[in-house]
Amino acid sequence: MIDTILPVSYNDTISFDHTGSYIGSLGNQIPLSLTPPTTNLFTGSNFSDLARAATFFNVTDYPIRTAVEFKYWYGGVLNKCGCSGIMVAPNLVLTAAHCVYYYTGHVWNGDSILIAPAFDNGVFQPSLPTGTSDKYYLFKSYYDHDIADVALIELHEPIGQQIGWIGMAFANNNTYFQNKVLHKLSYPGNWDHDSTHYYNCDTMYYNYGYIDDFTSTYLGINSPEALAIAGQSGSSFFYTDNNEYYSFGVLNWEAHYFHFRMQNRYYYQLKNIMDNYANGLENIISPINTNVSIYPNPATNNLTIETTEKSEIEISNIAGQILKTFNTTEKQTTIDVSNLPSGVYIIKAKTEKGVAVRKFVKN
Repeated sequence: MIDTILPVSYNDTISFDHTGSYIGSLGNQIPLSLTPPTTNLFTGSNFSDLARAATFFNVTDYPIRTAVEFKYWYGGVLNKCGCSGIMVAPNLVLTAAHCVYYYTGHVWNGDSILIAPAFDNGVFQPSLPTGTSDKYYLFKSYYDHDIADVALIELHEPIGQQIGWIGMAFANNNTYFQNKVLHKLSYPGNWDHDSTHYYNCDTMYYNYGYIDDFTSTYLGINSPEALAIAGQSGSSFFYTDNNEYYSFGVLNWEAHYFHFRMQNRYYYQLKNIMDNYANGLENIISPINTNVSIYPNPATNNLTIETTEKSEIEISNIAGQILKTFNTTEKQTTIDVSNLPSGVYIIKAKTEKGVAVRKFVKN
């Protein structure tokens, strides 16, 4: 189903604004460099070439874990490669519009999307939640073949409450970016343009530095080597002073690492979505009003679920594939999990008061 949200008014004389960031309940904030790199640079620039993020950071720390990879469901089959994005709210991912919809042929990407935070070396992070979505917000102008290649993805699960998120921002004056290091986390796929480096969407990469190529609609890097790779689409240029964090645009064009530039006319419409639309009851974890306990954890044969009220129980694997759903009016329900493969699973208990999410390990 496609619906339309009317635009909101805004003050077009404002030259800079941003939304807030949040470290998340998992904590473990780490500092990022505030000085540009001096090695492994794109030719003629102060921006570094790609390197594995895990060589710089623990990818499950904040803000690294706010970078997510997409995997698309097609007819019940999960594909290997997708796009990149970054969390900007408890249940919202910022990305490129073409990552969810190709206006050429009017094709939507996948039946739904799995969002995997800090996916790395082909492995889901067992300490981090995943998210799923089939609801996207994009500009009608892009839908009608315009350049507004930016979108928000609304998740069924507010995973940002745990992993955190960064903000969105715009700066109309190019001088704002002078002497400011921007950072980038992404999931390249296919191959690099010199045919000597190969990527297959299974690992997080990092690069950072000064940007130096500006138009009214794009932010980029003025180097012949700054060429985007498939899979990086939707990844952000983001700034931090190690206190606040916010994205200024998302990658959507190969040459010069061009990122669609957030402007006030786009920013305030997306902020309207963030503030007034993507905050429904199903996206709220309410640990106070919706008490759920599971044991034993890890489980081998049987798992007991205790709730304080009638619930709709949903069990899924860490890839987001729903394995079992059932309703219960009992305070205590025991289910057989002996036939599940060893691994990490998600239990979601939906009630009238909210949604509680728990994770268990099957031995």
